[in-house]
Amino acid sequence: MLIAVILVASLSIVLRCSLLILEYTQYHRSGYYTATQTPFWKIRWNLGKYGEYLTYRQLRKFEKQGAKFLFNLYIPKTNGGTSEIDVVMICSKGIFVLESKNYSGWIFGNEAQKNWCQTLPRRGESHKEFFYNPIMQNNSHITHLREFLNYESPIWSIIVFSNRCELKNVTYSNKFTRVIKRCNLSLCISGILGETEILSEDELSSLYHRLLPFTNVSQSTKEQHIASVAAKKRPAVIKNQEPPTFSDQASEAVALTHAKEENISATPDTNTHQDHYNDISAQTKICPQCGGSLIIRTATRGKNIGSKFWGCSNFPKCRYILPLEASSPSASKKESTESHQ
Repeated sequence: MLIAVILVASLSIVLRCSLLILEYTQYHRSGYYTATQTPFWKIRWNLGKYGEYLTYRQLRKFEKQGAKFLFNLYIPKTNGGTSEIDVVMICSKGIFVLESKNYSGWIFGNEAQKNWCQTLPRRGESHKEFFYNPIMQNNSHITHLREFLNYESPIWSIIVFSNRCELKNVTYSNKFTRVIKRCNLSLCISGILGETEILSEDELSSLYHRLLPFTNVSQSTKEQHIASVAAKKRPAVIKNQEPPTFSDQASEAVALTHAKEENISATPDTNTHQDHYNDISAQTKICPQCGGSLIIRTATRGKNIGSKFWGCSNFPKCRYILPLEASSPSASKKESTESHQ
């Protein structure tokens, strides 16, 4: 019996390793790797970037039909700064701007709501996370892209959620918008490609080469983009202050609470410590890393179990945390992990 168990476990490990090696090989032959030169392990263990790659995998068959792809575009805004776009596909039918949301759980929202809701199961109870309306987010990307290109034809806005989620009550009316799960992406684009062609081969090539330089921007440009997003959402009176940093206690909480999207080890606590929340300076209510809202969480495992802390509502893309007892930037210490906007 023991030998059989060991044999099954060994076969399972061999199968997983084989699948990982196959995925590694396919990745390095893909247009995504050719365009981004991002190492496989860097995208494989980053939920945001891995979601972008999986989105591309659903669309790569259209490359044979002449479609061209651009990833992580930093489009200049007319009033300064940049707008970051996950994926752009250009083909004879037009331009498709794709926003990848590699989330699990139940998703609720409509095009008019500023924030959407993600509901996750937590030990028999539900846990809610809120994130910025992706339709509004992508419409902003499209506006800046259109202004930069001086492009008047329709641009398709495609919001792509993970197959691990359920779109429970998501509504919108714009005919050039789609909010779908990744498994339906190829079929969705195929349906749209039945429309009349609007771009010639020369126009397609011209648009692609105009945008290509903005996929390879400097690290300082990326850092300035992150800073500008955070500063835009921060109260004006504190824009010139240094961002709050993390304490050692908060650093330990990161390992306990932010391992994986499906295994968030903390729960929001909006009904307690409200007086303390109101006493904290306005800056600590806004994430200095991405500009999202900070909410009170409770560690549910490890040696810090039961302790309260501030966590960013844009987790897992943003992993910023702040000790609950910190009432000013000087009372804390900053630590963050790699994230994707």
